[in-house]
Amino acid sequence: MLPEDFKKVIDQAAEEYQALVEENARLKFNNDKLREELTKVTKLSNNRFQYVSDTNNSSTICKQVTVRGSDYTIEGKSFLRLTLLDRLQYKAPISNIKTNGDFLAFSCNKKIFVGKFANSMANNTLLLEKNKCVPYDVSLMKYDLVEYFPRVFEWWNEHLLCIFNNEVVLYDVISQKKIDSLVFDKPKLLCKSTENRFFVYVRDESKKSMIVEILFDKNGRLSTGKEVDAPKNIKSFQQYNEEIFIFITSYSIGIISNQIYETKTMHRNNVLFIHKNTVYIGGVSSGLKVFLVNNQVNLEQVDIIRFSKNIFSINSYMQNLLFISCSGGLTYIYNTDINNTMLIRTNENVIDMAIYDQTVFMLEASGHVKKFYGTELRSNPKKD
Repeated sequence: MLPEDFKKVIDQAAEEYQALVEENARLKFNNDKLREELTKVTKLSNNRFQYVSDTNNSSTICKQVTVRGSDYTIEGKSFLRLTLLDRLQYKAPISNIKTNGDFLAFSCNKKIFVGKFANSMANNTLLLEKNKCVPYDVSLMKYDLVEYFPRVFEWWNEHLLCIFNNEVVLYDVISQKKIDSLVFDKPKLLCKSTENRFFVYVRDESKKSMIVEILFDKNGRLSTGKEVDAPKNIKSFQQYNEEIFIFITSYSIGIISNQIYETKTMHRNNVLFIHKNTVYIGGVSSGLKVFLVNNQVNLEQVDIIRFSKNIFSINSYMQNLLFISCSGGLTYIYNTDINNTMLIRTNENVIDMAIYDQTVFMLEASGHVKKFYGTELRSNPKKD
């Protein structure tokens, strides 16, 4: 007979082994279901998009070009040449970068800053206050991370439009002065359309939410234009055309036109982007979902680009390229014309990007900013 204590050890080991067997079976079942779902979605896509993965498999990335820097690697088919021009490291993590070509606006701990990107911004950084812009010593930036801070500023030439409490304020960053402001009841988000039109999303828990157009006269004085009703809890929105806005909440996507159409998404949404009348949403472990507007009243999902990582940002570049930054230090450059992909690997996650003309600013999680200049190569490889 085995000692009682030894029998207990054997019984416990047997139970743990059985639990591992059951867990392995469950994981295998889930993996098979995911593979089946991916196969179905891929068939629906009519091969408009290639499958994107972070694997080193050369058949996925098609490594024809590799450029190595001290803290980044660019690899893939050679339809774009990227050259690192400059880099900057802030002592505190910054977020929400936007550029007008000359200046870079960003936020840190719920404050908005503007700086010149030239070797060092330390002596060229402004802090935006309610009535003016003031020089700021960046060494005073705190490292404390805060909760989600939505992008509440947009460039209008050399002017920056910002939300401060219950006001939308327009600044001239050259003269460092406030130009004008409008008062709203809880303004939450700003949106700039491709036609250089500006809109503010206003949300009040006790009243209806709405989207209001902001108008500028030649002197930069502000006024309001058309208003449309909007749902509550919008996370991001963009103008699709004169009659339609597209929006996302944490778990839905929808249209605002004569009526509000909204549909649930299976995963949490991080980012909304519209490119050439195509709507993209990226989120947490959900891939890049592709929608088309159907009959001006609803959205039809027509495709999905599978990523194994979370998507942080989407930006268009040179008309036919999409920059898609993901967790794991991966940024994909997708050519929508020839269905090819390049990949930038960085030591840290690229959490946001700002693009102006051929210049790309890439913001990493620690506050490190890389400035690249891109040249599109005309001898694009042909689609298989």
